[in-house]
Amino acid sequence: LVEMHLPKDSPAFEYVSAIQDASKRGANLVSQLLSFSSPEGGMRQPLRINDILDSAKELYRSLLGRGNEIVLEFDKEIPEISGDLSQVQQIITNLIANAKDAVAGTTGGKVTITTSKVRLRSGEIDPELSPGLYARIDVADNGKGMNAEEQARCFEPFFTTKRGSGGSGLGLSIVYNLVTQQLGGSIRCESVVGQGSRFILSPP
Repeated sequence: LVEMHLPKDSPAFEYVSAIQDASKRGANLVSQLLSFSSPEGGMRQPLRINDILDSAKELYRSLLGRGNEIVLEFDKEIPEISGDLSQVQQIITNLIANAKDAVAGTTGGKVTITTSKVRLRSGEIDPELSPGLYARIDVADNGKGMNAEEQARCFEPFFTTKRGSGGSGLGLSIVYNLVTQQLGGSIRCESVVGQGSRFILSPP
């Protein structure tokens, strides 16, 4: 309403813009909090993860932004997973958004999404993860990477390495919650400072 009543050359326009930006960030934070705290398991169904990733590759390219490259490498024999389609897409898009921040300011930013099948032994990755055949999804970037402390805390709610950028610190926490609580799988991170990060998902 303020914007509608201001002349276009008014110096107060910058304040209106700041109000709008703050409102959008607040709305986004509320949306993330609702997603993070939601106990709903979604509509579970058999999913072909390769088909899901392939059909959304243009969305991923757009999300990653110009000047960055995204590469998809699929294992054709990867097993189906059981989960909610919207939750799986949210997991991948959150990881890509995280990778975009990681490669920001670098030349030749690259994100690689790889699928493969793995057979896990009891307690091999997580003591609560049953042994058996799993789909494995790797989302790797060649960005700034994380040190040991950042890796240990990266899935904590509200923890963020994006100082001063307005990041909520919920993106990876939501990913962790969806993978472990909703899909019943596991996720871990491998990272080297200056060489990038790799997030490894094992949904059943």
